[in-house]
Amino acid sequence: CPMLSIASRAAFAVLFVLFLGLASAHARDVKPLVINAALQDGDAGRAAKLKQIAALKQQAERLRSEKKWADATAPLTKAAELERALFSNDTPEIAETLALLGRLHQDRDDWTTAVKAQREVLAIRTKQGGAKHWQTTDARLALEYTELLSKMPADKRALVRKADELYETAGNLEQAGKFRDALKSANEAVVLRKQALGETHPEVALALHRVGRLHLALVENAAARSANDQALKIRIEALGELHPDTGRTRNNLGNVLRNIGNKKEAAVEYEAALHIFEKTLGNGHPLVLLPMGNLADLFHYDLSKKAYAAYLE
Repeated sequence: CPMLSIASRAAFAVLFVLFLGLASAHARDVKPLVINAALQDGDAGRAAKLKQIAALKQQAERLRSEKKWADATAPLTKAAELERALFSNDTPEIAETLALLGRLHQDRDDWTTAVKAQREVLAIRTKQGGAKHWQTTDARLALEYTELLSKMPADKRALVRKADELYETAGNLEQAGKFRDALKSANEAVVLRKQALGETHPEVALALHRVGRLHLALVENAAARSANDQALKIRIEALGELHPDTGRTRNNLGNVLRNIGNKKEAAVEYEAALHIFEKTLGNGHPLVLLPMGNLADLFHYDLSKKAYAAYLE
């Protein structure tokens, strides 16, 4: 029975989460950093190269955080060269690194090189997963975004970059627990992104998603629901239903609905998020635990088939 299956998985998630101490019903939905996995074949030379690649990427990320765009491209380019030699020209590893390179070249206004990198990423992702895979969708949107920025007037592009700075500031303030200050920056980012990119751009949805999460943290449920509803509508249109970002917003919307006492609709959103994460990321991904744990919490650990079915009647 599908209902019992979901209930059983949710019960398992509760035990697993409690054991590891990794998540809660209100855990932040932060995209995990992608780390290259070593094929543990005992090859010391391979392990050394993987370690060198990781160090180069850390160096590039540090320089990028310091806004030293040109300096950051050198170690990341070297990392890409090592990955091409170690893996091949069309693996997930090189696609991830090229995507980072594309964003770096974008930061330094090297639009020709940025577009070239993003086009290669799209070709790799299409070959890997097909045109409808969510990572292919991300690659296509990244290329379209880079091309859009490259054609923008300088004053309009400046708005986008100001919005990016505000979005990053909101994230830092959120991590520091300064939710009201973070909300102010996030709302300003939404306004600027709408002005520069249009009402329905995925970058607008990203900022709205953060706004919704911050309202939720401040227990402002009506505003949280509005922001999440807006983000979800854009994400379904731009990304499709089967995309991890759509799942993140559905999970957050479930949190809002639970807070206002609408358990039936909250369960629907959690189930939708669970389905999306399992289909796109696999059963073993940590994000699967979020909606599982939320379903368990929603029903106070009473996850029998009868009790669960009663809530859905």
